[in-house]
Amino acid sequence: MSHQAHVSWGWLWGGLGVVGLYALFLWGDWRLTGTYAQDGDGPDESRMASVMRDAADPPASGSRAYFLKGTGVPVGHVEGAPGDYLPNLQAPDFAGIQMTPRSGPSKVNGHAFATAKVIYGRTGMAPGIDSVHFYTTPHWMGLGVLRTGSPFPPDPDGRRVFTHSWISPGMAGASDVLRRTDYLIDYHGVHVVAGVNNGADTSVPALMASAYNAIAVGVASGNSSGGYTRHEGRGRCKPDVVVPRSTTSIATPVITATVARLLEAADKADTPDLAGKPEVIKAILMAGAVKPEGWHRETGKPLDEHLGAGVPRSSTSYAMLQSGPTGPDQPVGLYGWDFRRLPRNGHNQYRVTLDRPVGEASIMLVWNRRVAGTVKDLFTDQERWVNLPRLADFTLRLLEVGGGQSRVVAESASTVDNVEHIYIKDLPPGEYALEITRGDAHTEAWGYALAWRLDTQAAVPVR
Repeated sequence: MSHQAHVSWGWLWGGLGVVGLYALFLWGDWRLTGTYAQDGDGPDESRMASVMRDAADPPASGSRAYFLKGTGVPVGHVEGAPGDYLPNLQAPDFAGIQMTPRSGPSKVNGHAFATAKVIYGRTGMAPGIDSVHFYTTPHWMGLGVLRTGSPFPPDPDGRRVFTHSWISPGMAGASDVLRRTDYLIDYHGVHVVAGVNNGADTSVPALMASAYNAIAVGVASGNSSGGYTRHEGRGRCKPDVVVPRSTTSIATPVITATVARLLEAADKADTPDLAGKPEVIKAILMAGAVKPEGWHRETGKPLDEHLGAGVPRSSTSYAMLQSGPTGPDQPVGLYGWDFRRLPRNGHNQYRVTLDRPVGEASIMLVWNRRVAGTVKDLFTDQERWVNLPRLADFTLRLLEVGGGQSRVVAESASTVDNVEHIYIKDLPPGEYALEITRGDAHTEAWGYALAWRLDTQAAVPVR
């Protein structure tokens, strides 16, 4: 049986104390069943004694990526219900970390302890993280961060990354949660990492993996949710990436730690404000991913139904991050990224000259869904939340442009996703262009992140 955390009015009242009345106003008649995507009461800690520092391949000791630790990146950890959401804060693994319970007192939660040990602390993949806030799932969605049901916008609480190793198949108000999550990511530049469910026969859960702007995580065996989203835009590809772990509960913190490490590198880049954007980090993670055995995508879809873009390699993503940004008016190298804004009906081209064959070309385009946010009521002059979403529509093409002619080699043109992906093996030498066009009716300029790797040899598939 799955470990479940049920939220009711009584628990909200007891767990939130003096703010219980406000919590009741926020949550009304909601009934949330949050389920860890994991059989049993939580991962066996003995399995966590040794944790790889990379999702697929530990960087060589001589690689600068090896020394990334997530230093200076504050994290939010979301687990469980009131009274049952904290890891063992006194564990020697977490010595020196400022660990703040934001949802009241709690007994030790084994699931939270296991996922925490993957991310930070002495044995974690990002041991440089020194500040973590902990939240129950209802508090994070309510007063803690999203402030769902209120007229107020989300508040990131000083966090840059939130990790969610829990799921909910759906509930009243799920759309507002997802829209507030997308707003949090787009407006505040926060990164949200969320697991899908376990089992290849399970559907993509509503919370939190169905958020457009979040990084949704599955497992590399394919034994996790697929079949495309059913909430807030049906038919979108999720998960975005997968990890070679047996459960999504443990795969998710692997990506959380990887994001924190890449953010440390972004903070040291020449353009930290651009390099650390959620669109950029997501694009370099996905473009750098290795395809597991059996990876394929249906016609018109940018990603594999269960395997997303594949298994990220932090050393590859780090190399891509170090190689950018590279604009349309500059020579494009084998690795790189760019972030810029495109007006309505606009287009950009990135010229690529290949003097030798490329064994594997992986190109990723990522943009955020936008949500209106808060506006002032004309009659009362009070702020109120308006959760109206809007989404741009980008198309990504690889063109062969040698000899004065232009030929489409590959195209990704989903009409529902906010990612596009081109993946080609054995690309011959020649003159090429990466073309980005925009065809939606929204009048404002829209930001996008483009990331690419052009490897001389194809990567060995993850088994």
